[in-house]
Amino acid sequence: MQKEEVTDSRLVGVDTCAPALGLPKATFYRMLKAKLIPAYRVGVKQRGLRVSIPEVRAALRTGNE
Repeated sequence: MQKEEVTDSRLVGVDTCAPALGLPKATFYRMLKAKLIPAYRVGVKQRGLRVSIPEVRAALRTGNE
């Protein structure tokens, strides 16, 4: 599977974001649970998670400094 480069500020699901950043989904979900990555709840019951790739990249950069 080829990485999809997503650079705009649209909200995407974990299935799109994790591979684009080169992270396993399990690691991504652990980071979400630890609130190391910003995420937005969507849907009527607020069960869906969406993230902004630029925001995630910025959070990962600041976390490594």
